[in-house]
Amino acid sequence: MGWMRAQRNDRKVLCAQSIASASPCDSKDKLASDQQNRVHIEDISTLQTPKHLQCPTLPFVSTSTPNADLPFLPATAITASPTHNQLYIVIDNIVYNCSSFVDEHPGGGQVIESFRAQDCSWQFWRFHSKDVMQAWGQPLRVARTEGVTNRWKERPRWVGLRRFRDRDEG
Repeated sequence: MGWMRAQRNDRKVLCAQSIASASPCDSKDKLASDQQNRVHIEDISTLQTPKHLQCPTLPFVSTSTPNADLPFLPATAITASPTHNQLYIVIDNIVYNCSSFVDEHPGGGQVIESFRAQDCSWQFWRFHSKDVMQAWGQPLRVARTEGVTNRWKERPRWVGLRRFRDRDEG
């Protein structure tokens, strides 16, 4: 959708006149005349994302391929264009294409969408096990990367062992 400017802005007047005359408003004729009077300022059919900002569409890698043998994708290729049609997330420097999985995610698609083109390693490992990663994550791998950051700092986990120490001392 591009910017547009109406040359004439008397639609309220036309509808008010037809209501006052108690005759039905012929909206098709008015719509046609309104469309003829619109001038588009920007032609969006020719707009494209510059190639250096486009994130490439990568094929899925076989589950038998080790992480070290995955193709390398620079962090700038992932983070430069987060609105790309592919939903890439990064977990432990491995890039996953979650575009086809986002609707199947048990926690809802919004969880994955919120990490589009970002690292979500510690958040992932707080809720998922290695078995989940093997079953669901391995088939979604497309590349490895370095330098993609997590926008939230991991909070330390506190384990309630203080009481055990207090009992030992007493």
